[in-house]
Amino acid sequence: YIGQAAYCVDNHSDKRWKDPSQIPKQIRLNRQLENIKGSVFFSSKSFRSNPLGINDSLRLTLFRYLSLPPVAVKDTSIQNRGQYTIDFIGDKKGIMLLWKENESFKKLNAHHRYVIYRFGQKDKIDLNNSTHIITTLPGQNQQPIQNFTDAFARKGRKYKYVITSLNLYNHESKPLSCFKVMNKRSFWRTYPGEPLN
Repeated sequence: YIGQAAYCVDNHSDKRWKDPSQIPKQIRLNRQLENIKGSVFFSSKSFRSNPLGINDSLRLTLFRYLSLPPVAVKDTSIQNRGQYTIDFIGDKKGIMLLWKENESFKKLNAHHRYVIYRFGQKDKIDLNNSTHIITTLPGQNQQPIQNFTDAFARKGRKYKYVITSLNLYNHESKPLSCFKVMNKRSFWRTYPGEPLN
């Protein structure tokens, strides 16, 4: 993981740091190299003033989509068995997803974070495609019932949702199935889940 010198943007004697495309060019180069897995920016305070519009540039282009954090410990004995059945409730704000945490929710590494994927009616369920991640939620709510409202779900559309969890080491759980929902005038109709292998 390459350290990106965000603190140098518009703040260095080398004139190349006056170029707003300097960090994006470095990231594009990194992405061409097999041994580079990502970027680390130093430091977060460097983004506060949005020098040369770097925040907007990265958010709208290179980091437009959410992604999962890397696995911290590559130990196959560490397993994440979280599997979630989704129920839906519709309201004026959108569609609310409800899921129940399993009996292991009190364990520290049972769920560190939840990942919510949304697919269109004809989309193939592919959890390796991060463009379908609509949010990641902290798993700090020590309640058996969890929820999230998708305020961007459009009426008349049919969606498929999948929820997984990340444990303390960022191991993602295997999904049980995808769950379908469609807006029918004033209510949301749910369809049987599609088993996932």
